[in-house]
Amino acid sequence: MAVLDRIPVERIAVQAAALRLGPLLLSLLMMPFFSLGWVAAKGYLAVRYVLAAVTVGYRAGLETNSRAG
Repeated sequence: MAVLDRIPVERIAVQAAALRLGPLLLSLLMMPFFSLGWVAAKGYLAVRYVLAAVTVGYRAGLETNSRAG
């Protein structure tokens, strides 16, 4: 019982009463759209990086072939 006496129930109750559910619900509603946009942006950057790496590698391969031949 001593552990339960140390819990600040009054402070928790005050913060729970001050909680506004409107902004919380709107944030939860917008979270999937934000996540989808974030993933799309990271995917776009990854594709650009891969294309740049392929281009650099292709050009480096052409340079080594032209030097060898």
